[in-house]
Amino acid sequence: MTVRDVFKTVRPVAYDNQDDSWEYSTGGSCVLLSYRGRFYAVTALHVPTGYLPSQILIPYEEGSETFLPISEAFTITTSEHADTDHKDVMFLEIWRDKLDNSLWKQDFCFNLASNDRAVTTEQSRYWFSGYPHELNGAEYDRNVLYHQATHISGQLVTRNRFIGVDEIAFDSGAELQSYQGFSGGGAFSFTPVGEGMAHVRFEGLILRATIESQKGFILQSNAIKNYIIRQQSGEQGADGNLH
Repeated sequence: MTVRDVFKTVRPVAYDNQDDSWEYSTGGSCVLLSYRGRFYAVTALHVPTGYLPSQILIPYEEGSETFLPISEAFTITTSEHADTDHKDVMFLEIWRDKLDNSLWKQDFCFNLASNDRAVTTEQSRYWFSGYPHELNGAEYDRNVLYHQATHISGQLVTRNRFIGVDEIAFDSGAELQSYQGFSGGGAFSFTPVGEGMAHVRFEGLILRATIESQKGFILQSNAIKNYIIRQQSGEQGADGNLH
């Protein structure tokens, strides 16, 4: 994948308000992931608070007026209740058979299996991508949504700060007033393996961050992969079927 392709895997999250006078709104981010031939839009569970799964809209790509078909939504249950950040995640499985192949670009969906071939070193560089609230919104008089992603470099600070969760630090705030909207965005590492070449890893899903501390937390990619494996094997039910 090119760097451009990697960042294209991160999408804005929009909503069908089911209101003729206020048809759509937008807020938060998600990452498109694939594993074992199935596709998912993954976001933080708190991002679509107040909306049913059937109201969540993920564009084919930024700027698209067409949204991906979703077959089901599911959340995570575990026996651990002291640490809960690892359960702050929602999966929307993309309905593969209903995809518009003229719009669908599989290169803009990160294949989790590729993580197994990539390692990080002292030379690895980290980038965090999302759709901050202050750069995204709706023009209700024109019934138009507008989206703009922001990509910020940073570092991994502490692995396993909480169960399945790493602590990260941003190099700068990119002149943002807040990191609101970055929840559900993607964390990636780029590790040089030759001139002009790098291994790319999806490191995790951004759960929260603050501009004051310039720090945040990500749900580890391995946790996300394990949740998907549970769902594909039937061990993890679809707690939030579309309704």
